[in-house]
Amino acid sequence: MIKLVQNITPDELTSIMNIWQEGNAEGHPFIAETYWKDKSDLVAKMLPKSNIYAYYDDSKHIIGFLGEMDNYIAGLFVKNEFQTLGIGTQLINHVKELKSPLNLHVYKKNSKALKFYLKNRFIIDSEAVDGETNEIEFSMSWKK
Repeated sequence: MIKLVQNITPDELTSIMNIWQEGNAEGHPFIAETYWKDKSDLVAKMLPKSNIYAYYDDSKHIIGFLGEMDNYIAGLFVKNEFQTLGIGTQLINHVKELKSPLNLHVYKKNSKALKFYLKNRFIIDSEAVDGETNEIEFSMSWKK
């Protein structure tokens, strides 16, 4: 079940941050894990200001989420053990029903995420070096 998380609770924030931390470590082995740990306080402060679409399992635990702000997808993460079950696609399709156009950034070396977004009809608009990580990232977009 997908639900817009409003008035995020401390437990929901903890679950989302754990998924975020795990997802970044898994999806970005080319970036030092300390980079993500250093960003965690900022992300935790930004989450309540974003639209968080959470995917809940049958026991009402968050197992994936998509964060969106002003038509920008700031992140899409699914717990490792639940990946390849279509949860990410359900989350992206849910937001596509609500918003258009959508924009995001993805690191070139994150081939799994890049393939996912291309499969979901996002196009690469530009390529640039992320000044914080010195990694190449693509700016991508989708519109109805």
